[in-house]
Amino acid sequence: MSEPIYTQGSFFVEHQLTSSADLTETVRNSSADPRKSQLTKKPYTSADPNTTTPHNTLQVYKSELITFMEKHEERLWPNPKTRQNTTARIRRFDEFSNHSELRVSEITVLHIYDWLDDERQRGLSGSSINRYGAAMSSILGFAVEAKLRSDPVKLRYVKEFARKRYLTNIEVARLIGFFKDSGDDWMADMCYVAVNTGMRLGEILSLGKVNSGILYSHNKEAQVQDDCVYLPAHITKTSHERYVSCNPDVRKACLRLVDSISENFTHRKFYDRWEEARMRIAPNDKEFVFHALRHTCASTMANELKTNTLIIAEQLGHRNIQTTNKYVHSKPEHKAQFAGMMNIGGSEIRIE
Repeated sequence: MSEPIYTQGSFFVEHQLTSSADLTETVRNSSADPRKSQLTKKPYTSADPNTTTPHNTLQVYKSELITFMEKHEERLWPNPKTRQNTTARIRRFDEFSNHSELRVSEITVLHIYDWLDDERQRGLSGSSINRYGAAMSSILGFAVEAKLRSDPVKLRYVKEFARKRYLTNIEVARLIGFFKDSGDDWMADMCYVAVNTGMRLGEILSLGKVNSGILYSHNKEAQVQDDCVYLPAHITKTSHERYVSCNPDVRKACLRLVDSISENFTHRKFYDRWEEARMRIAPNDKEFVFHALRHTCASTMANELKTNTLIIAEQLGHRNIQTTNKYVHSKPEHKAQFAGMMNIGGSEIRIE
């Protein structure tokens, strides 16, 4: 058996194949640039007739970028969900056009923009485009540290407009009531916890046990304590541990979710139930999403409870106050209340 072919900027990994039909050994066609050559196949025969090694093997091409990413992904993205999402985006870049043929040092902003333009045409939102671009900036920035390229990429990001949707008290009551009436008490508890703590969906799911195949799983990492929920660093978006304050009623809902999430939750069931609620409460509103409950919590803390922004940021797990400001929305009733109280210089004005 011939040795696997290695060329600078490209890598091969051998995989054993079980089918004998049309199985072939990967070889390169002759080409001026070996990294741009196509892969063809031909039958493989073991050099040792007495070997027990399968007679068919396939050498699979793996780009320099993907090999570099797989070697360092746990170092770069300790949070499992962040690592899963980020590496998936980098793989999409690698699979686009001829990008898998590029060495890490050859990737330019134009390669990234071509890929992002294609993703945008496929329907990705501006915020998703920014996350895809950030994934490439992250891996290429580390490549600079590793001396695989001389400079990082500097991308121009799509301007994001902060989501302004929060739920009114009436909408929250209707939402929770809908799930209670439908027999989905676990959904009602999830909404109640989200709107009163500002916890993200993934953080709430970590109260229970969720098996989601290769995507992600939660295994009761979040811990319900006397007056708060403890979130360990590896399940938070910022990779920093957090203590989320809660009142006794919210604590009871969290304790119920420890078992009810494990018994009831699947991603399909959750989003189907949420869509049913949206069609009943806000049928034409695409911003009526579960994450809006997090915005509702922040806005309530700021408007009704007059909570300091630093405390809101700590409760929501924001490392940057500017991020918190995107979550706090002024409510019309409070604007009206404020306007009614404004009377500066009124005693000096005479209305004829």
